[in-house]
Amino acid sequence: MSAISRLDACRELRQRAILAATAVLATADNLDEAAIAFRVPLIERARRSRTATYLARLLSEDATTLLRVGRPDAARERIQEAADNLARIDDPAAAALSRAMVRTVQGRVLADQSPREAEASFAEAAEIYRARGNLFATPVLELERGRVLLRAMNDAEAQRAFERGIDAAEQERQSSKVDAERVGLLSARWDLYAALIDLQIRLKNEPAAIGLLDTARAANLLEAVGSAPKPDPQTLTEGTAALEFAVLPSGVHVWVTARGGRRRHALSLATDSLDRMVSDYLDTVRKRASQTELNRSSGVLFDALIGPVRDRLEGAKRLVIVPDGPLHAVPFAALYDTASRSVLVDRFSITITPSLAFFRQISLERAPKQRFEVVAVGSPMGRTSGDRVLPNLPGADREAGAVAALYDHGHVLRGANATRERFLEVAALGRILHFAGHALINARDPNLSHLLVSPTADDAVGAVFATDIARHDLRGVRLVILSACETASGRVTRGEGVIGLARSFLKAGASSVIATLWPVDDQRALEMATAVHEQLKQGRSAADALRTAQIALRRNGQTDVADWAASVVLGGDVTTTSASNLERSQTR
Repeated sequence: MSAISRLDACRELRQRAILAATAVLATADNLDEAAIAFRVPLIERARRSRTATYLARLLSEDATTLLRVGRPDAARERIQEAADNLARIDDPAAAALSRAMVRTVQGRVLADQSPREAEASFAEAAEIYRARGNLFATPVLELERGRVLLRAMNDAEAQRAFERGIDAAEQERQSSKVDAERVGLLSARWDLYAALIDLQIRLKNEPAAIGLLDTARAANLLEAVGSAPKPDPQTLTEGTAALEFAVLPSGVHVWVTARGGRRRHALSLATDSLDRMVSDYLDTVRKRASQTELNRSSGVLFDALIGPVRDRLEGAKRLVIVPDGPLHAVPFAALYDTASRSVLVDRFSITITPSLAFFRQISLERAPKQRFEVVAVGSPMGRTSGDRVLPNLPGADREAGAVAALYDHGHVLRGANATRERFLEVAALGRILHFAGHALINARDPNLSHLLVSPTADDAVGAVFATDIARHDLRGVRLVILSACETASGRVTRGEGVIGLARSFLKAGASSVIATLWPVDDQRALEMATAVHEQLKQGRSAADALRTAQIALRRNGQTDVADWAASVVLGGDVTTTSASNLERSQTR
């Protein structure tokens, strides 16, 4: 080959690589028409070079994109060309995988007009992947297979397809030892559970529907903390009721556990309507709207979520809520009941939990082994983080000291002594762990979320990361209070809930976490912390203590939801009073 020919070949490869990368990026950014346009010259080049495997992949990708933008005829032409091209692939392994890919896309193209043919396409693709030991593709294919079987009015076969998909997804999840991967796999496969739950509801098989919900929700978290037998989620203490929300393809449902058992209610609420209601309400909170506007937008949510099941909650004083989807961001305590002209926390203490089974298990009393009633950490130092300038928090230092001073057996760590190493040394030593300072939440990669502490020579960043916490043993800690901004937020996943700092403490074994849904003012945080600890000392549970503190703050003039409703109790609801084997200390 001459030098010019080699130069032309290199130029061709470089252009193809650029076009391919641009098409991938356009697809990732939902720029489908751009992706189609960039793929056209790639397809032409593949046709000329007769690279059959690459052409099959390009045509399959293009058919998928065309289908997504509402051009089914063009998609059908592309995937038919891909199918015709399969005979030109010489390598048996490459031919098999290409056929599975093409048959998968053919199934999607045929789904609306010929569901039975589509099901046959998905079945063949699934069998190819299964024969090659590819577990990753099976759940997706069985989900699509089940959906087209529903269109073909074959409920029994659809159920079997969903069950096969769930079994494969569970094998896939169990094969991973990395928590982030296991969480991601459960979330990615949640549509399988949702489809099967919806089908069981339509078939009036309520026990199967709720059984699936119990099995799937917070599965990774339960496995991380649970050596004890899984408690019956239907058994709650006297005076406690539970609301378990599920956003399903058919709409929003809520299971109510109260006197009289556990029953499902279908709410008159579409998923997009729920998203809009939650967004509108949170906007009013963020902009500190008038009380009238807050009551209006909050009342809409109350009427949609709580109003239809209000009668089932009669006699209850404590409410356990399992949110789903956008509901993880809702301050349920502040939802306004227009009929009684009160908010939900006026009537109930409220605990937010990823599943009812997790709530029951994590709330179990354990033999106290802690040296202190409370370990209070104050980290007031500010710093620059990326584009954000975090100010010093003088109130954090005062808060840690004030909290420790409330107890006979308290340990305080603050200022320059509040380092990552010292934090991890003392975190498990108290029945209560209280942190006051800055927190930074990374929703894209929750493992990078962290509490800011004092930097050292060995830790120039000065950070306790979510992964540091999750690897720690906090099984004796009854309550963690994170008096910092947005510590209840993170990445919302289906099935496992919010992945962030609060969950890392629960995964490490802490029974309950009080965290914040949005940024909090330094002085307001100090007032809330003091009020909560005063109630905890009197023997109130975490949820009762927070409720009493929130009501008191409102009566004392803090009527803005943004000031008093940021804090939520997550996980279990526990008491913290036990003075056995405790040391009297105020170490700094």
